[in-house]
Amino acid sequence: MIFKDFIFCLYSALNEELPGLGAHAKMAPGNRPSAASIYKQGISPKLSAVLILFYPIDNTPHFCLIQRPSYEGVHSDQISFPGGKIDTIDEHLKDTALRETWEETGVAKEKIKILSQITDVYIPPSNFLVTPFIGFCEQHPKFKLDSREVKELFSVPTTALINEKTVKCTLMSFSKSKNAVNVPYYDLNDKIVWGATAVILSEVKEILKKFH
Repeated sequence: MIFKDFIFCLYSALNEELPGLGAHAKMAPGNRPSAASIYKQGISPKLSAVLILFYPIDNTPHFCLIQRPSYEGVHSDQISFPGGKIDTIDEHLKDTALRETWEETGVAKEKIKILSQITDVYIPPSNFLVTPFIGFCEQHPKFKLDSREVKELFSVPTTALINEKTVKCTLMSFSKSKNAVNVPYYDLNDKIVWGATAVILSEVKEILKKFH
């Protein structure tokens, strides 16, 4: 599918009912609370936003993922989307996604067209509530990475996400006191993409499957 047709179909699919929690459950590592339920439990999460950015490479739709640097924290070295926590200068979480994308990858907000917001994801280890946005660039962006926040950026063709062979499982242990559990992940560009990023991608995948 050429990129122009892809964006038209994606826009149409985003105007239908979102797959939401059903899609999330397919790639969630364990039983994660929904965004709606955490408020009922009295949890006050930190707000954040990420951007799923589509763009053409040889007129074929791709999206980008980034790898975080190594640091003292729960998300060290993990694969994620460009994004981060809301700042006082952001009027809306959409502004957060665009600002963080520019800071981390060098893609200016003027080059990005936002299509839609999709279903929020709660991340228990860091107490972040993530709001994902889907956007696109009409041309392959010229990325300029912030080495303090991004170790590597790689482009993934949408066909790889749709391919069921990229869905795999591995044993992971989240603390010394717990036994290892089977965790689903996407094998994309020889990277293990799991956790919240995989959960968000699962919803994106279900949206793409409507027309891809």
